[in-house]
Amino acid sequence: MPWSTRDGTIFAVGAMFTASAVVAFKRKATTPFKIAYFFAWPTLGSGTILLMQPDRDALEKKLRSKGMIDDASMDEARRLRAAQMEALRKC
Repeated sequence: MPWSTRDGTIFAVGAMFTASAVVAFKRKATTPFKIAYFFAWPTLGSGTILLMQPDRDALEKKLRSKGMIDDASMDEARRLRAAQMEALRKC
């Protein structure tokens, strides 16, 4: 799980919004709390998922060593992923 700058930044911003929401809640500041709470969960959740997901290359190496995947199925998975990304770009 290598940490990239983007993943760490998103997580840090989410933690900042979460801390801001807690402070605003304790001070009974309704509008700042709503704003911080609105942004806290998407950023903190996305940052956590990005930080905790396994590295693709390490996962492929692990699956190959255990014999759970071969070159043909890896090529098929890459082709399907490329098709999915192309479909998402067209949207």
